[in-house]
Amino acid sequence: MISQVRVYRRPLPIIPSKLVRGFTLIELLVVIAIIALLMGILLPTLGAAKDTAQKLKCSAQLRQFGIASLAYSLDNDGYYCSGPFDNRRRNNANNLNRGYGAFDEAGWVADFINGEYCNPGNLLCPTNPAKYSQNLILSRVNDSPYKAFTQEQVNELIERGFNTNYTQAWYMAQAGLKSRRVRLSGQLEPIGPLRDHYMVGVSPTRVPLIGDARTDTLDAAESIDSPDGPQPTVKALSDGPLLRDPETGEYGYQDYSDFGPAHGRGKFSLSGSKGHDRTTGNMLFADGHVDGFKDTNGDKEFGATRQSDRWVYDDFPNGIVFGGDIQSGKYN
Repeated sequence: MISQVRVYRRPLPIIPSKLVRGFTLIELLVVIAIIALLMGILLPTLGAAKDTAQKLKCSAQLRQFGIASLAYSLDNDGYYCSGPFDNRRRNNANNLNRGYGAFDEAGWVADFINGEYCNPGNLLCPTNPAKYSQNLILSRVNDSPYKAFTQEQVNELIERGFNTNYTQAWYMAQAGLKSRRVRLSGQLEPIGPLRDHYMVGVSPTRVPLIGDARTDTLDAAESIDSPDGPQPTVKALSDGPLLRDPETGEYGYQDYSDFGPAHGRGKFSLSGSKGHDRTTGNMLFADGHVDGFKDTNGDKEFGATRQSDRWVYDDFPNGIVFGGDIQSGKYN
């Protein structure tokens, strides 16, 4: 006969309710306050580290453009590109900024893609809220075009990389003026795309090629109809020598106001419809190096201010960015 074995379990002791204790309200509030304090200390540091990383990424991408432009010049008789990224036909009334052919065939973006030097559409500034060039707006694309495009065709080009959110320097696209002694800026005629031997009056280390665009995001007229809906755009090309010399009246000084800060955090401003709080920006130069600049006067762009006998670039110290005639070195 199999005997049954009984297992006796010792009953758990009954803990008096007065010994069971949780957090008091004051203790809970203290813990929450400590966590909030730590978050307040750490989040700005993490944000600054992220912005620094994005600025370095932007700088590295501009260096890739520099390598591409120098490689293009070696393959094309010293020219840094074939002109601006602009599908609008040149005409007598507006010769200063427009392109030299259909923008899927000519211009720096097409040069880099078709020549397989790099893909600008894959190298967008990570902090600029605008991710498209203004010259992809369909009304601009088909304004006296070299070749007409539909919106679907423009979208296909964007998919291939025909896009940028950097601004090209007027020097890279047009080099200089055939004559500065004209009465109206609409009559100015550029030399043509930048070529290495044009820079006889200034070092290539001071001639900008491509830079961060100012981050204007409030102008609905400058929006593009993207697959994700209306999106802000950046200026495609700096305006060039539209600032007259106070003494001679010649067009000599570069208007750099389309360049601007795209990184860092400062005071938000709506003045002049700038609508952003960025403080620093990067710029690529003709020798291939990239430098960073701070918006020292707080106007949210890299422009010029007039002093009695000349224009001064407040945000570019020690004349590090040239703003005059690259052939003669005049108007430094």
